[in-house]
Amino acid sequence: MKFKKILSVVSALCMMCTVMPFTEQNIPEQAVLSASAAETITEGTLTYTKYDTYAAVSKCNTLALEVNVPAEIDGLPVTEIADNAFWNCSILKAVTLPDSITKINTGAFHGCSSLTSFVVPDGLTEIAFNTFSDCENLTSVEIPNSVTKIGGYAFYGCSKLESLTIPDGVTEIGSSAFNGCTSWNSAKIPNSVTTIGEDAFCGCPFTSLVIPENITCINRHAFSYCTELTSVSIPNTVTEIKGYAFYGCSKLESIVIPESVKSIESDAFNICPELKSITILNPYCEIYDSADTLGGTRYSLEENAAITIYSEDPSIAQGYAEKYNFTFKPLSEAPEPATEETETETETETETVTDTQSETSEDIPYMIENKITLDFTKDGTVDASDAAMLLIYSAELGAGNVKNIKEFIEKHDL
Repeated sequence: MKFKKILSVVSALCMMCTVMPFTEQNIPEQAVLSASAAETITEGTLTYTKYDTYAAVSKCNTLALEVNVPAEIDGLPVTEIADNAFWNCSILKAVTLPDSITKINTGAFHGCSSLTSFVVPDGLTEIAFNTFSDCENLTSVEIPNSVTKIGGYAFYGCSKLESLTIPDGVTEIGSSAFNGCTSWNSAKIPNSVTTIGEDAFCGCPFTSLVIPENITCINRHAFSYCTELTSVSIPNTVTEIKGYAFYGCSKLESIVIPESVKSIESDAFNICPELKSITILNPYCEIYDSADTLGGTRYSLEENAAITIYSEDPSIAQGYAEKYNFTFKPLSEAPEPATEETETETETETETVTDTQSETSEDIPYMIENKITLDFTKDGTVDASDAAMLLIYSAELGAGNVKNIKEFIEKHDL
C-alpha cells in the first residue's frame, strides 16, 4: 500500500514536469557554461553577469517598483536580459530598456503582474518562450519590425492586453503565444506568418479572421474558444485542419473548406452552435468519423439536420452527412458569399460601406475591359476552385485587406 502511494506521488511529479512550461530547464546550455566563468555584480535593484564583451541583466530584486536598465555597466554594453531575470517581480510597475538590448531570454518578465505597458527594443528578432506570460495587467506592448518570431507562451494569460500589433515580418507564432488574451480586440495575423502553433490564439476575441496565405496547417486548438468569431477565411494553401482547431467558437455561422484541405480531424468545429452552413470543396477530404467533427452531436442525430453540408455529389462529405443526419446539398446550391454590409450602426460604419461600394462598383467594368472572367484558376472552366477564390475575395474585401477585384487579382497573381 505504501509503495502504491509513493508511486502515485512520483507519477504526479512526472506529469507536472511534462506539462508545466515555466521551468529553468529551458536555460540554454551555452548560457550555463558561460556563467561558470563570468563575474556577477549588483548595482541598485539589478544584478548583472559580466562576460568578455557584454553584460546581461541576470536578476532583479522582487521589491523593485521601477527599473531603468543602463546601456552600459563597468564599460561593457548591456545587451541581454537573462532567463527569468524579472521572474515574479509582481510589484514592478515600469521597465525601461536601452536600445543596446538585442536579446530577451526565456521567462524574463513572467508574472510581472503590475506591469501595464512595455516597449520592446528595436533590433530584437524574437519574443522568447514565456517572456510576458501571466502579466495579467499588461495592456499595451510595442513590438518592433525587427521581430520575426513570437515564441510559445510569450503572452500567455495576458487577459487585459488590448494594444499589440504583430509586425509584418513575423513568420512564426508559437504554441499558446496569445492563449487567454481575451481583451485583444485588435488581433490580426499578418500574411508573413507561415506557422501558427497549437493553442496560439485560444480565447482571443476575433470577430472575423483571415488565415495567412502561407499557412498549410491549422493546428490543434489554434482558434478554440474564440467566442466572438463569426467568419473565417481559409486560404487554398491549407492542407489539414487539426483537432479542436475551432472548438467552442460559439458565434461562427458558416465556413468554406477550400479544395486544398485533405483532412479535418476530431472536434475541429465542435461546440459551434451557430454553425449552420459548411461548404467542403474537396470531394475526397477526409473527415474524422464522428458527428462532433463538424459541429453535430452523436447523442441526438435529429438535431444535426439543422446543419447543411455543401459538397460534390458524390463525395466523402455526402457520406458523412448521410451517416450523421446532416442536411446535404450539392455545391451548386451553396450560398453566395455576402459582399457588403446591409446595416450600419454608426455614421462611421455608413461611410465605410459607402467607400466599399464605391470601390467594388468598378469591378465589372474592370473585368470587361481586361477580359477577365470568373475562371480565376485559368483551367478553362468555372468550377469549385473558382468559387473558393470568390469566397476568399469576399472575405478579404470584408476584412479590408483589398479594396476591389483589381487589387485581389494583383495580390494573388491571378
